[in-house]
Amino acid sequence: MNEIANLEEVLDTVDLPENIPLKADKGYQSKKNAGLLKERKLKNQIMKKATRSHGLTKWELKFNKMIGKTRFKVERTFGGIKRWFSSIQAD
Repeated sequence: MNEIANLEEVLDTVDLPENIPLKADKGYQSKKNAGLLKERKLKNQIMKKATRSHGLTKWELKFNKMIGKTRFKVERTFGGIKRWFSSIQAD
């Protein structure tokens, strides 16, 4: 399942307060997900994605960089956990 399709499933498992920013990589960027966040009253901070006919504006590039700084910390942590525990297997 791709990321675009499973955002609603993920949001159904958590109870987020209104107006909290939801940061995500550009794999989650879609009109459906933007509508879903608006419906649930969450701030859409999904990274912007260029299309074939339109590149990113300077503002969108700056926005992605800002979101990337936060996402880096999370991704780095999950990557470390995966590396540290990859050799441990459940019996």
